[in-house]
Amino acid sequence: ENFDFIRRYQTINICRSSLIRRKLGYSILCLKSTFGRGAGRGVFVDGKAHMGDLVAFQPGEIWAKEHLLMEAPDVVAHFEDNEDDDCQTSLRFDGYLLDSRRSPVTVLTQEGSFNPWALGHMVNHPNEGRWPNCQSLMLDFNESLPRELAVYIPNTYARPTTWRSDIFSARG
Repeated sequence: ENFDFIRRYQTINICRSSLIRRKLGYSILCLKSTFGRGAGRGVFVDGKAHMGDLVAFQPGEIWAKEHLLMEAPDVVAHFEDNEDDDCQTSLRFDGYLLDSRRSPVTVLTQEGSFNPWALGHMVNHPNEGRWPNCQSLMLDFNESLPRELAVYIPNTYARPTTWRSDIFSARG
């Protein structure tokens, strides 16, 4: 029964990917990795992405440094709960942590995972001696992003940051 569920959503994702590839010339798919045994899944470009093209978003909960330094029981419990060995967290140079552990891999129909490019957490590192073929880039989005585009941002704040709370509650 679980395999039928997975097969159904993989079919949906492949159809979406095909439509995107026709429109843009490329799309991405999450499939079994070619890096060898135990590598899990990887992200593959279907078509041809050009230098500078957006290939993937890294989905997940955003944790501000101010919350990571707290010893609040819910914060400690959140990070002690590691369901898998491949801890999919990324620390940005500005102190924000992106926790992708609970981000979907193939099911792109539920709320918060509508973006077909929200597979950046599944991109594997290259094997030793090989160079990566894409580059990470941090993007910050603010409240002025139109609602019709905001639904594609695969990130949520785990807790509102203090600066956001102070600024946006002071709008008057």
